[in-house]
Amino acid sequence: MSSIHNLWHAIKSRVCHNHGVSLLDFNNGNLEGNRARNRTAQLFVLEMILYKHRLQYATIFQPLDGKDALYHLIFTKKKWKLIDIKKLSLEECLFVIQDELRINRVPEEAKHLLNAANLPEAAFIFEELPEEDWAPKENSTFLASM
Repeated sequence: MSSIHNLWHAIKSRVCHNHGVSLLDFNNGNLEGNRARNRTAQLFVLEMILYKHRLQYATIFQPLDGKDALYHLIFTKKKWKLIDIKKLSLEECLFVIQDELRINRVPEEAKHLLNAANLPEAAFIFEELPEEDWAPKENSTFLASM
């Protein structure tokens, strides 16, 4: 299995665990499963966008690990002070970069995975976006082998 597939499954497992959604529900397309699939896809796309951002901007002096890539992306887009960017919640960060979070902006292999994921047509979302849904340090192990 590829690193991209492993990343998808790690995010899926984390989201399902955090929201009490069984893997059966994730695959069956009920309300909670659709919410979990959308959140998984959202975080997966975030990781793919940040991966591309790291390729463009990371250096040996600043590899833009973990949340640093997200903060740097916001900084390059908005030119806000870093101290202010770091105060943003994950939900607020995603709102700021909403225009970046598009399936058509991810690598081809990731697009194929997302197309096969049977994402719902409507926006089924959880009311809150807990910070623990995103684990950039854990996800980085999958991204390192890409």
